[in-house]
Amino acid sequence: MKTKSLMLMIMLIAVAFLFTACDSPEFTSAKMYVQQKQMDKAEEFFLKAMKSEPTNPEIPFLLAKEVYGPAKDYKNVNKYFNESLKRGNTFKEDIEKLNEYYWGMAFNEGVKYYNLLVNQKYDDKDATINAALENFQTAQIFKPKDPKAYLQEATIVFSFQENQDKALEILNNALETIPDNIVLMTKKAAFLNNIGKADESLIIFKNIFEKDPENLIAGQSYAEILFKQEKYEESVNVYKNLLKNYPSKKNLYFNLALSYIRLGKLEEAKTQFENVLAFDPNDKETILVVGDTYLNLKDYITAEVYYRQLIDMEPMNPKYLKRLANALNGQQKYEEGMKYFRQAKALEQ
Repeated sequence: MKTKSLMLMIMLIAVAFLFTACDSPEFTSAKMYVQQKQMDKAEEFFLKAMKSEPTNPEIPFLLAKEVYGPAKDYKNVNKYFNESLKRGNTFKEDIEKLNEYYWGMAFNEGVKYYNLLVNQKYDDKDATINAALENFQTAQIFKPKDPKAYLQEATIVFSFQENQDKALEILNNALETIPDNIVLMTKKAAFLNNIGKADESLIIFKNIFEKDPENLIAGQSYAEILFKQEKYEESVNVYKNLLKNYPSKKNLYFNLALSYIRLGKLEEAKTQFENVLAFDPNDKETILVVGDTYLNLKDYITAEVYYRQLIDMEPMNPKYLKRLANALNGQQKYEEGMKYFRQAKALEQ
């Protein structure tokens, strides 16, 4: 019985030895240096081990994870994760989890610096910009198919460095990595529109909206550019299509009404303004804007109707009284207009 136990122990030791013996001396030394926290030596022997064992996926994986990761050498982390995957999928799941981890760390750190820029809570603006950009660029290394880090980088360059060409270059490069990405295309179109390249912007917004009619940002931007370019029939069609998917967006009804006004379709415009007010008949801000719209169009009678609604709600509001006076003066009702104007001036004193 003792002999059998002894033989079993010898066999187990032999198996353990065989498994250990599979590792090259360089790999064994590298792991020992990791345990001893001698990372320079660990790096040296991991690199030697990769030459000794050119097909072993564990060596580049551990080099990335144990040496370069803690050192925040993210380019080398990515490089040796990829090397590990070239050698096989043994550590694929681990690498995916770590890529997500490193992306999250870098992206969140970038957002921290971005928020400092937005809130102007920094000692050194340039240093804060550089820190934000560095982190977003690092995030791109680990998830190159995720558009969020590219968007943040481009926004910082556009808004805080005021380098429009560089910002567009970032988005164009990102679109080479993630072709036809709607989010990146929308941001690019917005940038182009902001720098006065409305025609280029219009083409992109149109393409996005045709592919994705539920894209509210692209649709609204497309319609707004059409309106500015006096293409009112087209802007009407876009707003009507948007309202099929967003019937509760009252600003769409309002902008549709403005397009109808420019086409001279005042009854259709009035219907859309009524749709806006149907959301809240006592929305004083909207009633005022509608009244002002008609006043600017010199439709003084309709403007008067809306201003009187406001005065019914706030009889002592001098702003409303002055607006009504203007609408009455436009109808040559000067005596009545003067009465309301004097009343407004008295309330302001």
